[in-house]
Amino acid sequence: MIMESHSYSYEDDISEEQDLTFKSFERTLEENDINLTPRLMNTMGLKAKSGKYTNLAYLLSDQSEIVVKVAEYDSEMNFKIKKSFKGSLVNVLKNVEEQVERLNDLRVVIDGSSFKRIETKSYPGASIREMVLNAICHRLSEASDKRCYEKKNIMRSRTRKFFFFSLFCPLNFS
Repeated sequence: MIMESHSYSYEDDISEEQDLTFKSFERTLEENDINLTPRLMNTMGLKAKSGKYTNLAYLLSDQSEIVVKVAEYDSEMNFKIKKSFKGSLVNVLKNVEEQVERLNDLRVVIDGSSFKRIETKSYPGASIREMVLNAICHRLSEASDKRCYEKKNIMRSRTRKFFFFSLFCPLNFS
């Protein structure tokens, strides 16, 4: 909080690691007909004015050690599935989205008049992507995470759907 009040931005700070590669990020850009040029790196804030890589570049690099965990709970709030994804933020986002999509319930109905199979997912793909991005972009601080787990009675009162699709706990415990 003190850092935020002084307009500090982690992403803009110079990365301690400067020997970075961007194969995953470049592959994703190429899939969208974009080339990773030095100008684009500067525009995106991957390089500072000094020419050194920023922490944002580190997060998008192949050397990143970011970890995102995905879990599914049963009706008794016991783990059914626990998975961790580590590496470049680009790969982590793709892998987490794929895992959450696998856990997305699918409802199938056969139309009696046309005999067509109609599949409906609980949550459309765009909302899954947004949920994953929001969970990563707006993750809570360690202190909030600790409070979240200390208040087990509040957390256990939530439904399975709440836990499955809410990757963070509420800030207000009142």
